[in-house]
Amino acid sequence: ILAVHEPVHVCRRIAQKQPHLMGKFPLPAQPGHETRQTKIGRAGFIAAFRRIIPAEWHIYAETSLCVPEECVRVAARCVDRFFVDIKDTDSSVYRAYTGGDVNVALDNLRLLLSLSGSDRITVRLPLIPGYNSEENRKRSAELLSGIGITDFDFFDYVIRESEKSEKST
Repeated sequence: ILAVHEPVHVCRRIAQKQPHLMGKFPLPAQPGHETRQTKIGRAGFIAAFRRIIPAEWHIYAETSLCVPEECVRVAARCVDRFFVDIKDTDSSVYRAYTGGDVNVALDNLRLLLSLSGSDRITVRLPLIPGYNSEENRKRSAELLSGIGITDFDFFDYVIRESEKSEKST
């Protein structure tokens, strides 16, 4: 749940810390006690933030896309570039690492492609020790290329000992 005045607070803090930005964007009067709420969470925040920042500012978002479809629709209208951390397209690998359903992420990625085009999307495919392999990552890239993804970020996760013990409990 998002209070709609939060983007204004963020802009005020930016302007306080960066005085040269004062006057770059209009800031409404201090909000009163009444705030409206929305169920689109961070996407709603980003949309509200986009409306009050200078047009030359770019918004980049890193996301797993494991969100309601409406969040993708809202974000597609106001984010300039998406970094989508798919992890792996193999459902058993994805579930083992995240506890979630990769099909939600893939369905939302297809939706985002249809709304934004591939030129605004980078898909991140990590090698996750103990979860996936280079072969998994290759299959994921092939599947994602087949739906229209053209830009990939291949990298290796470093899992700290403390994270390993958290995952095993």
